[in-house]
Amino acid sequence: MFKAYTSLALCVGLLGTGTHALASDGPQDPTRPWASEARSLAKAPAFTVSAILISDQRRVAVLNGRAVTAGDRVDGATVSAIGPRTVRLRYRGRDIEAALPKGKIRQ
Repeated sequence: MFKAYTSLALCVGLLGTGTHALASDGPQDPTRPWASEARSLAKAPAFTVSAILISDQRRVAVLNGRAVTAGDRVDGATVSAIGPRTVRLRYRGRDIEAALPKGKIRQ
């Protein structure tokens, strides 16, 4: 008989702590992504292209104040290609394109 009350008290105690923890977090939204998914969906940092130089030998861009070529890393992104007006980057599995400000292009 003592064992039955002890087991019952233990179960109620565990159940009570579990519901208290759930109550303090509030109801969970089933459409809300897990924390790791939310981090991967976070916005990419801002990338500013100041200049692009394309010659027969190389392609260089000034991105966020740094001279970069294809394969370089800037603020967690990898430069994948440099075009006449844009720089393509790969950031957390997504492709991003940063463009020169509108204006004249010197050739």
